[in-house]
Amino acid sequence: MEETYDKFKDRISKELFVEIYNAITKEEEQEEEEKKQDYTFDYIMGQIELFRNKKTNLVLSTTTIKNYKSKYNKLNELHSNIIQEIINDTNVDEIINEIKAKYPKSYKDYITILIKIIDNVKNVANVVKADVYKKLQNSMVEGLIQREKETDIKIQEEPLKIKWEDYVRGVKNLLNNEDVSLRIKILFQLYRELPIRDDFYDVKLTNEKIEDQSINYYNMSAKKFFLNKYKTEGKYGKQVYSLSSKLNNLIKRYYKEGHKYLLENDKNEKYTSLSKLVSTNSKKYFDKKFGINDIRKSIISFYNENKTIQERKQLAKHMLHDYRTAQEVY
Repeated sequence: MEETYDKFKDRISKELFVEIYNAITKEEEQEEEEKKQDYTFDYIMGQIELFRNKKTNLVLSTTTIKNYKSKYNKLNELHSNIIQEIINDTNVDEIINEIKAKYPKSYKDYITILIKIIDNVKNVANVVKADVYKKLQNSMVEGLIQREKETDIKIQEEPLKIKWEDYVRGVKNLLNNEDVSLRIKILFQLYRELPIRDDFYDVKLTNEKIEDQSINYYNMSAKKFFLNKYKTEGKYGKQVYSLSSKLNNLIKRYYKEGHKYLLENDKNEKYTSLSKLVSTNSKKYFDKKFGINDIRKSIISFYNENKTIQERKQLAKHMLHDYRTAQEVY
């Protein structure tokens, strides 16, 4: 320490230097102790039982915990002491490739378990290298995108449930019907203007800019929807969409009724998904049962028949999927 201090003695007092030196040394020692922690299979399994929902801070359901433990058990059978190997950065690429080879259609779920362990088990995040964590994240996003494509391919085999012209006409009728609730008007007008996936269920309403990049929100003053967190964010990044004055006015009326989120259930709580809400009310108001993916398929089919290639590419970008995939699927 004395030799090190000699290099700085003209710029800092010895008392302050000793204080800083001891703090750094203590932090380094703590990091070394954390690395020595033995993250055994039994220890991790016990920790999984304590996992909590980040939004509600409630312990996860028994079913969810059972699912996590089952997947971690399979991971450990595939690669023993896997968490310790990730911490030691033995060979994360090899680990990822083994998981992909073993579970080619569902590897995303297994990579997700590893990320949840890193995020939730005490001190693990402190000792896993940033580039190792990033590789795991990239693999998870890759798996999400692959799953989305598989879903799109399944849609290809289904008949067109509603033509885009009929959907647009039906939404116009809804907006002119005083007996239809604001929630339903907003729901179907949203998918008329912005036919993305099921990404509207957790959107905060505000008149101000929100700095927190982990929140999806709609700024009524700016008429802009900020999509920050969604499944394939890792590929497409954060998105900003402009909504029409007509839709903005509906949302403002909804907000004045006391709603804090873009769409809320009968208990004034935000949804966990809008799929059921769309399919149930499509039958009621359009006399045809269809879902979010059917709306997406409808507009793409319409564009393929009536729009230029450039317009189709712009639509694909707007809907957050690859243009080539859209052509292959729809």
